[in-house]
Amino acid sequence: MKFSKLSLLALLSATTILGQQVEGDKEIPENDDTIVIDGSANANERPTANVTITYTILEKPPYQINDFLEFETEDVATLNYTITNNENVNYTLNSVGGAIMRFEDSVTAANITSGKFDPVLRLNVNQTVSVQQRVTFLDMKDDDYYIQPKVYVQELDSPKELELGAPLTLMTIMKPPMSLFDPQFLSIQILIVGVIGAVSYFFLNYTLNGKKKNNNNSNKTTNANNKKIDTSSFLPEQYKK
Repeated sequence: MKFSKLSLLALLSATTILGQQVEGDKEIPENDDTIVIDGSANANERPTANVTITYTILEKPPYQINDFLEFETEDVATLNYTITNNENVNYTLNSVGGAIMRFEDSVTAANITSGKFDPVLRLNVNQTVSVQQRVTFLDMKDDDYYIQPKVYVQELDSPKELELGAPLTLMTIMKPPMSLFDPQFLSIQILIVGVIGAVSYFFLNYTLNGKKKNNNNSNKTTNANNKKIDTSSFLPEQYKK
């Protein structure tokens, strides 16, 4: 598992983008095995496109390639692409898409809805175009992931479409802060208020009862001290007046 993580981090620094041909009359496959972004032996058997693809995420400040960007569920990330055609043939830029993969095992967690350009954009020789794609992280569990963008280009007068992989971006989905009006949080508040109220009630009741007992004892002592004793009954009759 550690080796797979290191391999994934190594892929982040890949600069050569290789693409697999896709028939023009077929849907774009979502199988992650169709993307080649490394220098494996099988890559030599597939046509390549010398196209430079970079992007930034507008909602985040500049970051290092091995940084995990933090997002919350339902956050939006705007991918701002810069795409340069380094080939000697002209292309059209048809769409952008991709997937969000779990960092731990590279399993697809969510597909990024393909954004098709209508009309398609021209990507001529040595031309650079900029496009944007909004990605919303809906119903995603808090975990570590990576974004795997895909760009689809097509050579002019060719039925073949190339699927190009862009650099990966590491990210972490975090739990959003609990709202004051969240039912779970409200129940905790009610419980805390109830405990404080109960403790306060027993404390005040104990204090008042203690004061009451002290007052009763004090009154008894005062009455005893103020009580007059009739000593005439102890005197002989001749001394009584």
